[in-house]
Amino acid sequence: MTDRRVFLQIPGPTNMPPRVLEAISRPLINHRGPEFEALLRDCVAGLKRVYKTNSDVIIFPGSGSGGLEAAIVNTLSPGDRVLSVQHGVFSERFGIIAAAHGAEVERLTELLGILSVLESSLAGLGYRVDPGSAVRGFLRATEM
Repeated sequence: MTDRRVFLQIPGPTNMPPRVLEAISRPLINHRGPEFEALLRDCVAGLKRVYKTNSDVIIFPGSGSGGLEAAIVNTLSPGDRVLSVQHGVFSERFGIIAAAHGAEVERLTELLGILSVLESSLAGLGYRVDPGSAVRGFLRATEM
């Protein structure tokens, strides 16, 4: 093993700056203690600055698929009608997970362009679209 620093120009594993290496060499902190609470508050405040929001920020400690499932089980009920606009792996997975939880999923596999075109098209079909949806690529549609 070498002690010299190697610069890898590949997708991963990635090089870490010295300050990150120093941080991960520190002892673990109690995830229920005041040190973690302060760290979490700092992370949330930083994310609010990055996303330019005063709204709540939720940090989900799990996989992307776990986040999709959490969003579905907390917003949909069995039998809810869902329009799944599929333009990639994760938007397709969103529809699959919604169906697995009992939603009636209609899949749109061809992009119609900008949201306003999609919104007006859906309005003509008798759907009401919530343009404030936090998850792009997935629109919950309900009858008007």
